[in-house]
Amino acid sequence: LDENQSSAPVRVAGYSVPEAGGNNFHTVKINLVRATESGSAAHHVPDGATVMIEKRDPEPIHVMGLVKKPNRYDFPNARDVRVLDAIAMAGGVASGVADKIYVIRPLPGDSGQTAVIQLSLSDAKADAKQNLRLQPRDTISVEHTPATIVLEAIKIIRFGLGASLTPLL
Repeated sequence: LDENQSSAPVRVAGYSVPEAGGNNFHTVKINLVRATESGSAAHHVPDGATVMIEKRDPEPIHVMGLVKKPNRYDFPNARDVRVLDAIAMAGGVASGVADKIYVIRPLPGDSGQTAVIQLSLSDAKADAKQNLRLQPRDTISVEHTPATIVLEAIKIIRFGLGASLTPLL
């Protein structure tokens, strides 16, 4: 023993180590979300057991398509995030006439399947019920419509026409 150690028995929750079972402890990790989804959430916890719940940050959302800053964004822990919030996080829509939005949501489990929900930006702005609440791992895609394609074509033609007329001026 060095000078900082004691020969007295160590007390664990009122018992010495041998009385407490020595090193007969084990750790059980349970994914509470999966256990709840599968219906196997019933776990016996004996008296005196210590339960530790680790903070887990939710998976991010992805915003892509006709937005100013397409990227992956952290999903906030303490509040709801809706479609308009996600588009605002991404700097807003890049085209004033963009109106078609897809929310691609992974289905529970590890099947790799997704549900695709189509929304209208103008409807989400006009009716709070249409402003879908998002979940971690959702992908929000602001898509082209015939109006956005026509607008882009006009911009290209105008740019090309302006560039070709410059030498004549």
